Amino acid sequence: MAAGLDAIGGTPLVRLRSCEPEGGGELWAKWEGANPTGSMKDRMAAGMVAHGERTGALRAGMRVVEYTGGSTGSSLAMVCAAKGYRAHLVTADCYAAEKISTMRAFGAAVEVLESDGGKVTPELFDRFKARIAELAAEPETWWAEQFVARERSRLLREDTDAELAVSRARMWQTTSLDQLRAAVTSANKSIVAANARLEPADRLPLIDYHDAVARWRRARPAG
Repeated sequence: MAAGLDAIGGTPLVRLRSCEPEGGGELWAKWEGANPTGSMKDRMAAGMVAHGERTGALRAGMRVVEYTGGSTGSSLAMVCAAKGYRAHLVTADCYAAEKISTMRAFGAAVEVLESDGGKVTPELFDRFKARIAELAAEPETWWAEQFVARERSRLLREDTDAELAVSRARMWQTTSLDQLRAAVTSANKSIVAANARLEPADRLPLIDYHDAVARWRRARPAG
């Protein structure tokens, strides 16, 4: 694997003793901050690039483009730098300046669109898509398409399969594992897919916070 990319994944499992309620269960966390850019998006970025290479859509000397809030962009910029691809990323001024700086530090060309008063709006995403469509139409350009559900996240899913199995085996030496909770992002959808491929008896109940919040909002009293 290209220099630095072998540090992606294999993140440690950490017990959160101070967060455990008295008499309650053990709490364990997969520390994705141990990935090179501090995000599990590193897994997804490596998987997207690997998919492009495997299908022949991404070849040496090509440019990789994507629109991003910064996390996926930082990861893509790192992977592209390690593998020798040019990265051209489109973001907006409503996202963290630190992430924009990180993308540029990895050598990516970064376009920063002006937002509506620092807000993330549907209109902003329409402009993202329009600009990326223009870039993707240019010669020798490959669009990573992070939001398209396809085999592009295969590396993340395979890693998660293996790491879930190892984590479960480790914890079951002393305890049982009852639930797996993960924030919903363009990367974490693959955790759901990984869990689904386990044997039925080994699958974990998954808590989707996005769905839970949506149900809470529908149920709360008006006003």
